Amino acid sequence: MIPRLEGMGVLAAVDRNALARYCMLFARWRECEEFIAEHGAVRVKDGNVTEWPQVARAGSLADKLLKLEQHFGMTPSARASLSVASNQPKDDGNKSRFFEPKVVG
Repeated sequence: MIPRLEGMGVLAAVDRNALARYCMLFARWRECEEFIAEHGAVRVKDGNVTEWPQVARAGSLADKLLKLEQHFGMTPSARASLSVASNQPKDDGNKSRFFEPKVVG
C-alpha cells in the first residue's frame, strides 16, 4: 500500500499514525469477514436466529476504513477531488527525447 500511496503523492511522514490505524482496522475487518465467510452472518441457538457480533463489527470497521480511504484518495470520488503533486514524471511535450542516440557500452 505504501508504494501506491507514495506514487499518488498522498503519503508523507506525518501520515504514519493514520496509515498504521488503517492497517490495524483493515486486519480486524478481514478477520470479521473471514469469520462470516466461514460461519455465515447468523446463528441459530435454541430456536432463535441472531446475528453474529462479527457482522456488526465488520460494518463498523468498514465505515472507519472508508473514512481513512477517502482521506488517502483510495476511492474514485476521493481521487477526483485530490490535487497533489504526483511522483510520476511529467511529459513536457519534448518528443526529441525519443530520438536522441543512446550510448551503449
